[in-house]
Amino acid sequence: MRAERRAGRRGSALRLAATLSAAAVVGGLLIPAQSFAAEPGDRRAVSAEADVPGAAEASLPLGSLADPQVFPRPQQLRPGGRPVSVPRQVTVVLADGADGPAVDAVRTLLHRAGATEVATVPEAPATPAAGSLVVFVGGPHEGAGGATDRALRALAVAAGLKDTEVPPLAGLPSGGHLLATGQLPTAGGAYGAVVLAGVDGEGTFYATQSLAQLLSPIGPGQGQGAVGDKGFPGVLVRDWPSGAPVRGTAESFYGEPWSAAQRLAAMDFLGRTKQNFFLYAPGGDPYRSRRWREPYPADQVRELTDLAGRARDNHVTLAYAVNPGQSFCFSSGKDLDALVAKLDGLRQLGFRAFQLDFANVSYDEWHCGADRRKFGTGPAAAAKAQAAVAAAVQKRLVAPHPELAPLAVMPTEFQKQGATPYRSALAAALPAEVQVVWSGGAAIAKQVTAGQLADTAGLFHRPLVTLDNYPVNDSAPDRLFLGGYGGRDAEVAQRSAVLLTSAMSQPVASRIPLATAADFGWQPAGYQPEQSLSSALRLLTAGPAQQAAVAALAGNSASSALGGKESAYLAPLVERFWAAAEPASGGAVDQGKLREAAQPLRDAFTVMADAPRTLAADPLGADAAPWLARLSAYGRAGRAALDMLTAQHAGDGAAAWQARLELGRQRSVLEQNPVTVGKGALDPFLDRAVKAADTWAGITAGASPTTTMGTAHDHGPALMADGSAQTFYWSAAPPQVGDSFGLDLGTAKPLGTVTVLMGGRGDDPDAASATDDYLRDGVLEYFSGSGGWQQLATVHDQRVVIANAPAGAVAKAVRLRATGGQKTAVAVREFTAGAPGVVDAEVSGPPAVPGSSPGAVLSGDPDSAFRAAAPPAAGGAPLTVELGAARPLDRLTVLTDPTVRAEATAQVRHPDGAWVDLGPVHPGYNELRADGAPVDSIRLVWRPGGEAPVVNQVIPWYADVPAARVTLADPTLDVVAGAAAPAQTRATVESGRADALTGRLTAEVPAVANGLTVTPAPTVTVPRGGRATAPVQVSAAADTPSGTYRVPVVFTAGGLTVRQELQVHVVPPTGGPDLARSATASSSGDDSGKTPAAAIADGDPKTSWTAPAKDDAWVQLRLPQTARLGTAVLRWGDAYASRYRLETSSDGVSWTTAAVVENGQGGTETVRFDAQDAQYLRVQGVSRAGRYGYTLSAVELYGVQAP
Repeated sequence: MRAERRAGRRGSALRLAATLSAAAVVGGLLIPAQSFAAEPGDRRAVSAEADVPGAAEASLPLGSLADPQVFPRPQQLRPGGRPVSVPRQVTVVLADGADGPAVDAVRTLLHRAGATEVATVPEAPATPAAGSLVVFVGGPHEGAGGATDRALRALAVAAGLKDTEVPPLAGLPSGGHLLATGQLPTAGGAYGAVVLAGVDGEGTFYATQSLAQLLSPIGPGQGQGAVGDKGFPGVLVRDWPSGAPVRGTAESFYGEPWSAAQRLAAMDFLGRTKQNFFLYAPGGDPYRSRRWREPYPADQVRELTDLAGRARDNHVTLAYAVNPGQSFCFSSGKDLDALVAKLDGLRQLGFRAFQLDFANVSYDEWHCGADRRKFGTGPAAAAKAQAAVAAAVQKRLVAPHPELAPLAVMPTEFQKQGATPYRSALAAALPAEVQVVWSGGAAIAKQVTAGQLADTAGLFHRPLVTLDNYPVNDSAPDRLFLGGYGGRDAEVAQRSAVLLTSAMSQPVASRIPLATAADFGWQPAGYQPEQSLSSALRLLTAGPAQQAAVAALAGNSASSALGGKESAYLAPLVERFWAAAEPASGGAVDQGKLREAAQPLRDAFTVMADAPRTLAADPLGADAAPWLARLSAYGRAGRAALDMLTAQHAGDGAAAWQARLELGRQRSVLEQNPVTVGKGALDPFLDRAVKAADTWAGITAGASPTTTMGTAHDHGPALMADGSAQTFYWSAAPPQVGDSFGLDLGTAKPLGTVTVLMGGRGDDPDAASATDDYLRDGVLEYFSGSGGWQQLATVHDQRVVIANAPAGAVAKAVRLRATGGQKTAVAVREFTAGAPGVVDAEVSGPPAVPGSSPGAVLSGDPDSAFRAAAPPAAGGAPLTVELGAARPLDRLTVLTDPTVRAEATAQVRHPDGAWVDLGPVHPGYNELRADGAPVDSIRLVWRPGGEAPVVNQVIPWYADVPAARVTLADPTLDVVAGAAAPAQTRATVESGRADALTGRLTAEVPAVANGLTVTPAPTVTVPRGGRATAPVQVSAAADTPSGTYRVPVVFTAGGLTVRQELQVHVVPPTGGPDLARSATASSSGDDSGKTPAAAIADGDPKTSWTAPAKDDAWVQLRLPQTARLGTAVLRWGDAYASRYRLETSSDGVSWTTAAVVENGQGGTETVRFDAQDAQYLRVQGVSRAGRYGYTLSAVELYGVQAP
């Protein structure tokens, strides 16, 4: 058939009308088309008379004339010689057996490059005309003659080589090829020559794919003639696959299979990327699983026949996986006949490889009783039955048809690593010709090593089919996995008989990671996933704008089980922006630097925002539509966040409020979109931006409930902070030691009374069931943002807990932590943490639309709003905020919908009952100054005639709020005397006022602290309502006495002075050997004989001491003699102490506390102290971080040394 088609081409000329769009002709067939996602039509139907719709501009070359590039990365590429242009008439010299698909691809490529007449001839012209182009197609295996060899040698010389240095084809594996382009001399000038010669037909076809990637614009005078504006650089390529001989992908996901058209496009993609295998194995095709005995309907037969033809045209072996599962009777001759007949029918359609899929098969449940009698039960029995079927298929189908590829078997345990009874039995029973499929030792292996591959291949005594479950997303349908293929040793490709990846249910998006896998499979040595991804995007996109859009989607969909960091390209831009917006020095924001830092991030967000429109004409736009929509919403939200923050820094509240509303709208769009993009990277940026902006605006967010115990039914944590004692949070399980629930207050706030109401109440069945669900034993604690958790109260058998914080207490979080286990769950009706002396405000106003209420204006959430039900009328009710107590008002901010025409007058009421106008309220942002006099109520009196008012927030700024507060990130600091580098903490200055604050940070070092130096940043500028953080460096001279020094850190701004105490522990330098290695360990008790106290000093990181589940458990070391100890390094396991002490003793009887740790974090903790004449060191537990006993793998001890 192919010989007849080739013969028909001899001497013929294919002419296309000059007006036919070259880009439309190519349409995404075998070469880079107008987009990486271009869905191909049937190229065999294209003719001069065809009505081909217009297409977008063709994709750009991977490189350029000066820097030619090919994908996958070629083994050898040598630029040289002069570029060749494509004139209107081109001569193609065909070898006697030139590969048909390669010839088709060459014709298509030349027409795309501007040729209107392509003449195919058996012999090269004796003297090519000056300015002409001659293309030689076919290598020696295809019958290429001496003319091809002479052209190749001449082009090698033109590239700077000697005639004898022409790279050979001999010895290259299947798919190997030579590609040479350049200008050669002829009478009257020069002509262009191109040689495409493969070691076989597949190689010639791949040479054509590389040539297509080199097509570039040609400037005047660059080519061999005056005609032609496109052409090829002068280049010499010798290339071959050095990885897996068989490379490709599998359609093996569960769910809706690809369409026939999508599958055809996949064949073209495989051809373009030099992959030669496609496994048809969709989980949603019943005719290959539960209905495997039935023939395909006629329409699907036609689709599969077309698929086989398209696979042949792309040199792709089409494979079929049958999965009879539990419906197959292994001992039945009838079932075996049916299976062979099914597969043979597919062979006749054009399938050339088969896989028997035995995944998810039970070892004990047979489809028929005869199987149990013949094979028995258990893993080995199942393996023998499966091997018997494989042997029969090999004998009856594969062996008689040499055109078929080796039969493959997917074992039931394809995801495992190492020998098992099943795998050993299968290896022994399978015919030697049958290949075995594995997935890298796990369902989705993060890494696959050469050793794992070698071990598994050795177990089965044969090369493996590596079927890698990446980037398939059927287990995470909300994700696209678009990161580069990685985590595999080069030997995985080099030593696998077949290397397959598993595509996602989105066929177009799949091509991004699948292209990188093609790169790895072609040349695994030196493979770099990031570089490969960049090259793949250039190959698969129509131009710079599309490439940027797809890169943004891929960059925000990069993480997977293989690794990869989400949104990594944005991280340095975000970091630079925050460095400018919140200077680490604590100084004022430089507006110019802020704008400069914001611009590249804004550009990146704009690419994200525009991505759906940029890719609207590309099939990727439809294939990844939900993800592009989410990416776009993130881009618009990010852009709004930047506009909001830069406007606030410029003092433009109105513009900032407009941007804040847009940000809220986009975040609402994001909430409605269930797919995942940029997880863990984009939302944190927006959260931080919102927090910074809202503090500038004076908005105080409400508390967020927290819990470690999960949720029962629909009783979520939010119900313990909803203001209603009738609803309740209900834990999913009884609390154990260390479990907790409470409130995250967001920012540090003055803490007054904490109230916890527990146990269900009411007639609701759940409430009745939860009546006795309260915490029996626990401690109520608060966290100020530095140091450890501070105890407020001890709780025992109390349904109601009320505790008052000490005067001046500031908290960022409050929790009730279990100190004992119990059998009942916990129901929490309300958990509140109020500021001292604050009475809740009450809001009233005109009727609201359903779902809205006047109280929304004090919600702390500017995305919520009070929405009046009707426009204001004369004498209508004002919106009134009763403050509950008179407080001095400095300023009032009112935020309304800027698109709603509603105006009001803001009024305040003094304690004498008199109402006073504060100023007008217009649509949008309003900030009105007050005189600092006490007020107990605020109201908005609406002007009649406007639209129904929409008020987002009413924000009073009080003059009695502290103008500033100083906190320290580490209020307790260890400083080594004589250390070269200073220790450092950071001071945070917060302001609750509506004006920026600039002042000085100083430190008051006590006179007794000889040689102690504390150096804060000199100037700190705090934005309105916000915070600024500045470094505080601390150093001690070598002769500074050891001890604890209290150093006030003072912020001064005008007449304002605030301070925070820094405790500096000056400790001596330590070093030398680990003294614990010669010590004897003992404990208050060991959890078991396998985890003794001795493990902390045995030097083996794999052993550990585990204590019984008691807070006061201890472990100690006894040294051979006394020593001056200065450092202990504790290496905790998963169970660690949240609070503990280090104690020392000279005799093991009298103990001295050397150090106290109030906020243990687990992992490796280094504790410094100065203990003289110590022979014992004890780690004394105070409280556990979890429910289990402490685990320590090591305690290292180091002695004090001279500075």
